[in-house]
Amino acid sequence: MFKIDIDKDIHIEMLHISHAQALFDLTNKNRETLQEWLPWVGHTTKIEDTQEFIRHSLTQYVKNGSIDAPVFYKGKLVGMIALLISKRYNLKRADIGYWLDSEHQGKGIISKCAQKMLEIGFEKYNLRKITIHCATDNSNSCNVAKRLGFHLDGTLRQEAKVGEKIEDLNVFSITQNEYKEIK
Repeated sequence: MFKIDIDKDIHIEMLHISHAQALFDLTNKNRETLQEWLPWVGHTTKIEDTQEFIRHSLTQYVKNGSIDAPVFYKGKLVGMIALLISKRYNLKRADIGYWLDSEHQGKGIISKCAQKMLEIGFEKYNLRKITIHCATDNSNSCNVAKRLGFHLDGTLRQEAKVGEKIEDLNVFSITQNEYKEIK
């Protein structure tokens, strides 16, 4: 089990089954906002759904190194960040995903955690490319990618169904070489 300090107030740690209740409660608290952007929220209706997500996450960590990490601010669980590793076209790459409690947005928490995921991805896992996919209308999420130096590769039209809405997704990426230049 790992714990990584981001700064004096923020840390991430390995997702564990002991996080299930707090994570489920935080999801419920933010359900209205989250379900606007994230398709899994509508399928997370009971604690057992969160427990199953945690078990799956731990399996993926063992299988390929993917990381789902709870985000803590001043010791309180406030969100999640993920580095989801895959191999496509013979290149090792990853996607970063994140969400944050609405009360804690605007403090740079996710940007700082995503920066740490870039470091882990490029320096520990030697990834070639990391992407962020976010709804075109989700300006907060798109702005995280921009602040971190990601390049807008383009827009995937009608790429995701969230509730009853069909969303267009912006695809942002940063390569290992680009990361080294801005680091």
